[in-house]
This record gives sequence, C-alpha cells and structure tokens, in this order.
Amino acid sequence: LVKTGVGREPGINGAIKPRFDSQVSTVNIIGVDAIDLTLDKIRKWGGREITSKCLIPQVGWLAYCQDSEGNTFGVIQNIIDDG
Repeated sequence: LVKTGVGREPGINGAIKPRFDSQVSTVNIIGVDAIDLTLDKIRKWGGREITSKCLIPQVGWLAYCQDSEGNTFGVIQNIIDDG
C-alpha cells in the first residue's frame, strides 16, 4: 500500500501490484459509501465484478469491476476510524 495523505486527510493513495492485463496501465478506484449496493448497481447496468470484494485490513472493502464497455475500475468502501 502507498499512502500520501497525512492522518485522516485524503491523499492519492494506492498500491503497487501486478497488472490484471498487459494492456491496462492505470486503474481508477472510486470511493463509495456502500460497496454491496454499488456492486448491485454495477451488475444492474451491465457491468461485472472481475474480483470478489475483499477486505484490505485497516483500509476498507475493495472490488475490481468492468463496465459494459470493458473498462476496468475499482470501488472501495473505506473503514471509518473514529478513534
């Protein structure tokens, strides 16, 4: 994981990981309030999950998807730390 924000400040955070496809160089990840509802909407509008949602400890729930035109993107529901 790579974090550029300080404390609770948002930053351009991400991760260094292997590519899904040699043609894809950047995958945007969209913050959502409710990942399960978002995944339902993605499927409803012709998209699909390409990974099941998974928990990134101390970060949140993440899933990678494709839209109806085959564009890859991610959705993340952050874990809110009130401590």
